[in-house]
Amino acid sequence: MCAAAPRVLEFAIMDDVKNPHLERGARRALVGLFGEGWCTSEFATLPQRTRDGLVKGLAKRTTPMNMFPLLSLRRPR
Repeated sequence: MCAAAPRVLEFAIMDDVKNPHLERGARRALVGLFGEGWCTSEFATLPQRTRDGLVKGLAKRTTPMNMFPLLSLRRPR
């Protein structure tokens, strides 16, 4: 798990940085970390709009073939 992905995304979207390559890579990493990777304090501190975008990215990558494996990664409450 890449614990630095939320920090990289925060850095990439800063007004004085605005690096689309870093942003795209960090978003892809965070979508790939769905499950326990989303249960961190660093992920929780991301802006709501950013987290909503990550959920949309996850939805785009969800297919009937990978839906159940993705659901098994979700941490039970």
